[in-house]
Amino acid sequence: GGRAGPGGSTEPSTDDGRPPRAAPPRPFYKEPVVWLACLSYSTLALWQILYDETLPLYGKMPADRGGLGLTPAGVGTILSVAGGSLIVFTTCLLPKLDRCCGKLALYTYGNVLAIPLVLLTPAASLALRLPGGEPLMWTTIILIVVLKYTCNCSSFTAAMIMVGHSVDDADLGAVNGLGQSLGSAARAVGPFAGGILWSAAAEKGYVMATFVVIVGVILLCVWIGCKLPKSLEYAKGDQPVDKAEEDGLELTDAGGSSHSFEREEEVASV
Repeated sequence: GGRAGPGGSTEPSTDDGRPPRAAPPRPFYKEPVVWLACLSYSTLALWQILYDETLPLYGKMPADRGGLGLTPAGVGTILSVAGGSLIVFTTCLLPKLDRCCGKLALYTYGNVLAIPLVLLTPAASLALRLPGGEPLMWTTIILIVVLKYTCNCSSFTAAMIMVGHSVDDADLGAVNGLGQSLGSAARAVGPFAGGILWSAAAEKGYVMATFVVIVGVILLCVWIGCKLPKSLEYAKGDQPVDKAEEDGLELTDAGGSSHSFEREEEVASV
């Protein structure tokens, strides 16, 4: 049955005349978008820790074995310069990129652009054999690492925001905890897996193999990024109404009668 609403419209009701109860909201852990958002963060954390664990080992490896032959102080210098560059990037450029591109693009393209940078990292040792030698190697590896950290920062920022956008405020704490737990698990597995990969690759003389595996994890991030819905660009409840959907909404005038855009056009043609 139903009862008359404003303007003569009929509203659904139960047999006893009361309006039906609204369906209870689904638990957040049954929402696929929540798991996608959390996986986008944890997978990103996995390849980031794999790279960060591999870079010092590669830097300290002797040049005649395919490494850079750096001292621990030299590796620290590279990481310090990269960290300092992030201060400038996050302060001056990242907010503008977010407004211009959006979270989904920051996450996906941050991962895509990181792929050539990861593959070029072991090629920095080749600069030692070229004219310019050590200065050229320093320039190359610092540029690669700075750009890689920039890509990482863009993707991480977008991933953390999208995790928060995947649920209502009531479940925000629980979902943030889930995302951080998955990220922590990835950061725990990463050093162990990275150490095994590097040991096996260095023993066989295939330094590039570890970086290829890292690229495989990045490609998984890109795939997950392509599955993320556009709704994650906005907080729950703040999504803008689609224009086509908005055009089909009914308008109610001051007298309480209800009209649609399509109906108005039909009347006008008559």
